[in-house]
Amino acid sequence: MRLLRFLACVNLIAVVACSGSSPASIPTSTTVPPAFPVGVVVSVVDHGAVPNDERDDQAAIQDAIDAAPEGATVVFPAGTYQHSNVLNVPTKGVKLWGYGATLVGTDARNHAIILRGDNTEISGFTLLATPAGRLHAEEQMGISLHYSTGSTVRDNIVRGTSSAGIFVWGATNYAVRNNIVENTMSDGIHSTGGANNGIVEGNKLRNVGDDCFAVVSYVAEQEISNTITIRNNSCVGGKARGISVVGGTNVLIQGNTIEASGAAGVYLASEPSYNTYAAKQVRVIGNVLKGVNTNTAIRHGAIFVWGRAGSATTSDGMTHTLQNEDILIQANTITDTAVGAADIVVQGNYSVRVNLIANVASGERQYSYLELDADQYNLVGGRNNRRSVADHIGNAAILP
Repeated sequence: MRLLRFLACVNLIAVVACSGSSPASIPTSTTVPPAFPVGVVVSVVDHGAVPNDERDDQAAIQDAIDAAPEGATVVFPAGTYQHSNVLNVPTKGVKLWGYGATLVGTDARNHAIILRGDNTEISGFTLLATPAGRLHAEEQMGISLHYSTGSTVRDNIVRGTSSAGIFVWGATNYAVRNNIVENTMSDGIHSTGGANNGIVEGNKLRNVGDDCFAVVSYVAEQEISNTITIRNNSCVGGKARGISVVGGTNVLIQGNTIEASGAAGVYLASEPSYNTYAAKQVRVIGNVLKGVNTNTAIRHGAIFVWGRAGSATTSDGMTHTLQNEDILIQANTITDTAVGAADIVVQGNYSVRVNLIANVASGERQYSYLELDADQYNLVGGRNNRRSVADHIGNAAILP
């Protein structure tokens, strides 16, 4: 009888109200769930999943996803479902709709939801896992966009993953919006593998195990992640950097708030330890960095930029230097940086065409520490503890 009751629910507009028990919490980033999907709808309960019974629904959920035709929506009526393995979404245009639903991954090594098909989407879920230490494979993420085009992750809560919360691997034209990510063992939201033309917007992160937001490009993979916007997000208490571009081109970092990150609030670098490409055409505009770099063993300051000598090729045969190029750091507000030589640090002289414009800082750190060649940077309109910082015009031709 219980199964029949849930079968009837899928035809109701207010699916989240159908469960006999209290519905799982809806993400605080979404005050009202969107309208119930129209078109072809497949319910997981039609395939044998039973919410709130504390039994494994892995086979039933995967069966429902596999049965969904192109463009269909797979609906999870309100309640809690357990799954003991990875859930794969291979079919183009399939959407997972889970407003009011909680998915509990019971295997710390295999709990990811992987969007493999183009134009796929996952929205409205609370995803829970219990990690067994820090792991690194795609199967151990919360949600992964796996080389898909046009896919979306929105309005989800992701908690307790063994690796990153939301992982973007080689995806293009993707959107990660209005999610909450907490208590991960690795990064909060991570884009790599040549991920491109993506937007990461309106997400709220807390207590993630490494960087809050990361764009990474490894020389070994021969692909550079590019054309990515990280905008209007927040992160409190990330264990490493707030926002990092460790190899990436044409990245906009704007309007974010980073608080109490272990290392720099914003970190732009080419790293030898992981052998990454450099940060090029990166704009850091209008961000708020509060009390960042709390780890006394790391002396980054609030914004840290570091490049290196050498070059590397990509899969198209192009050669790229490993120095940072065309960096704009503008109108950021920095308060009470805990550790570091300065609020803004550019270490070494392997960064070129750097502009520091109208940034405002306050606290005990000095405004900037720059090892750049004098003709490779401009510093204009800075203020520290309400006092103007002396301008430096090294090359007016590179001013934006």
